[in-house]
Amino acid sequence: LPKCFAPTKIFAKMRCTHYAAQLIQLKVFEEVKTPLLNRGFSPKEAENQARELLHRVGLGGEDMEKKRIWDLSGGEQQRLAIAATLAMEPSIVILDNVMDKLDPKGREQVRGIVTELNGHKTQIIVDRDADFLLQKTQRLIVFVDGKAIASGLPEEIVKNQELLERADIEPPISLRVARTLGMSQSPLTPEEFKQAYFANRMQDPSSLVVRKHSRIEPPEAKRNFGAPVVCMQDVTFCYSDDGPKVLEDINLTIHAGEVHTAIGRSGAGKTTIVKHIAGLVKPNKGRVTICGTDTREKSVPELGLTVGTVLQNPDDQLSERTVKDEIGFPLKQRQYERHGWFSKQKRYDDDYIEERISQVCELVGIGEDMLDEDPFLLPRGQRKLVTIAAALVVDPKVLLLDEPTIGLGATAHRKSELT
Repeated sequence: LPKCFAPTKIFAKMRCTHYAAQLIQLKVFEEVKTPLLNRGFSPKEAENQARELLHRVGLGGEDMEKKRIWDLSGGEQQRLAIAATLAMEPSIVILDNVMDKLDPKGREQVRGIVTELNGHKTQIIVDRDADFLLQKTQRLIVFVDGKAIASGLPEEIVKNQELLERADIEPPISLRVARTLGMSQSPLTPEEFKQAYFANRMQDPSSLVVRKHSRIEPPEAKRNFGAPVVCMQDVTFCYSDDGPKVLEDINLTIHAGEVHTAIGRSGAGKTTIVKHIAGLVKPNKGRVTICGTDTREKSVPELGLTVGTVLQNPDDQLSERTVKDEIGFPLKQRQYERHGWFSKQKRYDDDYIEERISQVCELVGIGEDMLDEDPFLLPRGQRKLVTIAAALVVDPKVLLLDEPTIGLGATAHRKSELT
């Protein structure tokens, strides 16, 4: 069998918790309507219930209902999976990292759903967001290396700094700010922080001193950047002939050495921008150039030498049986340059590949003990690190990171900020 159909890969996919794996219909509306029909609802009742559920997760409206599943953004797919799950009216609801790809509005909608279900459904929530868990759960169980090392009330667990460090979890933001300011109290919510802050100010205004701070470089002190490497000129794009415009008249120039960040709600077009720069899609109107070359003139593998891409879902990029092979794959595929049918010339030797693998592993925080692991069987955060390392190994001029910190623990998250 081809390696993508090898038994270990099938098993890995079956145990994968990625939300898109739960979506089986072609259109948004059918994804929620079908389980209702299977439960015995009449077509009219199923339609009404489906529309109500889609509105609850922020996917209401006729245009959204007609969308194809693959035309949705990652956050929209995640919300659709929640709606389809609720349509089955289960007694037990398991929410496995459902917040990580949602924009603020989507997060608020999911929080509302969790609140609605409290007292009516048994909920098991798997997440790293201490602020969310603190507000919505009655009991926390802390896992480290497959063992439950602690359980208790949320407010007790999240105040235990040593315990959270062992679990690689960031404390609630109010608690982190309080510790940075040197406050003796341990506020867990913004309201508790506000009360503690003003109480400290009343007692001793000089007591609140920031222990650590980072210096933000003023614009005038920035170094001169290099020549343009990415140019988007009047780019307009839609995924289907009769579909809405995902991008419209986009103009963007990125110079060598610059860091640009795309922000916006789910479905705003952020990932589509990434796909254009990587050459995965071509604009309907306008042009995209990388180092002066139009992306229409090069294949995706050719662009891969210049543009390193890390997609939202790491499973879309993994193909090898070990982490080491996965990271080295881009170099091994380009190790020889062909000249005609029967002649090829070596670009670099095996020692160079080994050295590059070692360098990028150290950079992103992948230890030697992980190199022989099957990447498909790793936790999602570690799978993401593997794809980042594989993108960096060819030393690209442009690095595209689509939601790079999703699934990462606190330590890896901080390391990604430093690099």
